[in-house]
Amino acid sequence: MRIRAGDFENWPELVVEAMRQQMREPGRTGPPTLRVLGANEAGTWIEVEMRFRAGVRYCCAEVPCHAGGGTWWERLRADLAEVSDRVPPRLTLKVHAVIEEGSLFVNLTAIGLPERSKAYSFEAMLVEGE
Repeated sequence: MRIRAGDFENWPELVVEAMRQQMREPGRTGPPTLRVLGANEAGTWIEVEMRFRAGVRYCCAEVPCHAGGGTWWERLRADLAEVSDRVPPRLTLKVHAVIEEGSLFVNLTAIGLPERSKAYSFEAMLVEGE
């Protein structure tokens, strides 16, 4: 892990950097860009923008493919525990997915559609343990 708690001003930024690290797995297409939009005071609820940039190739725009799932949460918790002086609380992430026109998605070609996407956006909730 390449992050250090001292490099970040607050807990939400640390969580998002840990998410970035989780998305940089070998053999994967480009990870989407992440940005903190807001958080509650306790740091248990964090709102994040997940942006899929034009001209960058991704496997898909499905939020659970890039973040969430049992082992993903376990790895995220372990990474946070390594760099923080606090026990990571149970997290809820509200993700605003933004797909820029011209983002490239491999999964679209598998179903006979053009790889190049139109612009659109949606929201998803990721709740640890659900």
